[in-house]
Amino acid sequence: MVQASTNRDASPPHPEGSFERAFDAHLKGALDGAVAGYQEVVAAQPTHVDAWGNLCIALCDLGRAEEAAEAARRALALRPDIAALHINLAAALKVLGQFGDAARAGAGDCA
Repeated sequence: MVQASTNRDASPPHPEGSFERAFDAHLKGALDGAVAGYQEVVAAQPTHVDAWGNLCIALCDLGRAEEAAEAARRALALRPDIAALHINLAAALKVLGQFGDAARAGAGDCA
């Protein structure tokens, strides 16, 4: 599920504006634009968890599962407590045929 930003780090306003544009593109199904926007955000603000998570979803929807898995891993490195990120990683790994890894990722460390 695509989610709006919950990121509240003190940072320049530019990444958040880019996030909102990417999020809007994502909601409208403009996946290439969403990916470009999320990539812009994480390039400017590598700790933007929501951008990494939504980048994973958009990449997976485009069939770019390897890149999606990497985006999910980047998000999880920042916030391993968010169950949706474990699910996103599991979905990307499943597409890659890595079923054992997908099952472990889906179980996550959220307990």
